[in-house]
Amino acid sequence: MKKTVLALVFCASFPSAGKTTIDLAAYKNNKNFTTAETSYTVGARTFTLVNIRPRVKSDTACISAVIIDKRKLVLFDIGVEAGAYGLFVPRRQPLRGGLVVLKASPVEGKTFIFLSNGKLITLPGAQTIVDTTGKSVYCVWENDNQYRLTVFNYRSMRLTIPTTIIKQPLQWYASGVSYCFTAPQEKGYYSVEPFMKSVVKIDQAESDLSPVPYLTDFSKIDPAGCCNAKALKKQ
Repeated sequence: MKKTVLALVFCASFPSAGKTTIDLAAYKNNKNFTTAETSYTVGARTFTLVNIRPRVKSDTACISAVIIDKRKLVLFDIGVEAGAYGLFVPRRQPLRGGLVVLKASPVEGKTFIFLSNGKLITLPGAQTIVDTTGKSVYCVWENDNQYRLTVFNYRSMRLTIPTTIIKQPLQWYASGVSYCFTAPQEKGYYSVEPFMKSVVKIDQAESDLSPVPYLTDFSKIDPAGCCNAKALKKQ
């Protein structure tokens, strides 16, 4: 399955691809579902995050929603067999005055970045690194055994690296505003080159490197603990 993905920037609006007609209130009074919601205020806007989990056996593992000014984007985790799913709010929040929310999924993860100016950035992938020095967000996602990287500059509100296929990142490293990663069973590094808008293989790093973790390591999260109220609190 190949998908064309764009970075989407909204002023409190959502893409037409997201479902917005579902009645979330109907789930609150349904004994077959557990509903959790948490509200956050960023700048002058308040938004609500929702995780709905079936209590009975179902093909849908989780129904998640992001709600702003009565507008809502609803996301479904269907046929999830392994891995984390649902909305998560990372404990480590690198953006001053902003908030990063991750939509975990073994199939289609997303990163939501709420800025204090009222804008909402949506990027593909939930394996996320935020570079506050370079004002950039690095998002990695996997689809059909291929890994992809998208880099977005939230100061200029532009894509630095359009979604591109990369090797599987084993460990990310940073040196100032320069980022690179290693790949399994390979020597050297893959360097992210913003001016070339590409990722290139290098034998050695030009300066000392510091390891950089993702905001949330979903490989350490038990799927049984997903799609609930705890996931919506900074953790």
